[in-house]
Amino acid sequence: MEASPAAPATLTSPTPSSTLTGSSTTFGWTTGSLVTQYNLKVGTTGVGSYNLFGGTVTGQSQTVTGIPTTGGTLYVRLSSLIAGAWQYTDYTYTEVSPAAATMTSPTPSSTLSGPSATFTWTTGSLVTEYDLKVGTTGVGSYNIFSGIIAGQSQAVTGIPTTGGTLYVRLESLISGTWQYTDYTYTTGNPTAMLSVTSLTFAARNQGTTSSAQGFVVTNNGGAALTVSSISLTGTNPTSFSVSSNTCGSSLAPEATCDIAVTFTAASALSLKSLS
Repeated sequence: MEASPAAPATLTSPTPSSTLTGSSTTFGWTTGSLVTQYNLKVGTTGVGSYNLFGGTVTGQSQTVTGIPTTGGTLYVRLSSLIAGAWQYTDYTYTEVSPAAATMTSPTPSSTLSGPSATFTWTTGSLVTEYDLKVGTTGVGSYNIFSGIIAGQSQAVTGIPTTGGTLYVRLESLISGTWQYTDYTYTTGNPTAMLSVTSLTFAARNQGTTSSAQGFVVTNNGGAALTVSSISLTGTNPTSFSVSSNTCGSSLAPEATCDIAVTFTAASALSLKSLS
């Protein structure tokens, strides 16, 4: 039976050449073959340096603390003792660097779709807390919402639907210092558009009612359109009646509904127009 060939250990975690996630990292490696001891060196001053950690390790992992968080290069050397001789492999990593969270949803500078919105952001890097401010009175205002948040999203209600500017400030706490980015949005504003500007009915005998004619209402705005009532105005409005209506009490942005109108002649052979 042949003996296994000697082989030095190889570093497996974190993935070599990757970016670290913080100031503390646990390095893990394979057992290798015929290895009797391991030595780990971790430093920032060049290949083989060990100003952060240097020592013999009996197992296959070692936690190293005090790693800088400046985005620089971290040098790691893993040595294996095989038959009384040290064999080593060098690795490099990129230190994590601080980065504030950034807003992802709704898309910054976009128009909101109604009186409520869920704001979502990235985790950033080395961020321990988030603060969200939402207001309408200027940059950094928070007359609508303000609060410390542990996660990466927050639902906000009570947003005006007047087409004005909404100011949002997202703050990130990094190493005890708040860093922030300001964003703006346009609040939604419902806008009703009609498919026709007038309906014309043929002359009729007095007291008779026409067939219904309809038109489409479209909400082209960025917020829900509240439909409290439908009324007919203009010349002889009592001669016209709404015969059907699918609008309900609210029409969502970009949604449509149908309204149908009939004409009842008030005098013989009258020609009536609703506009």
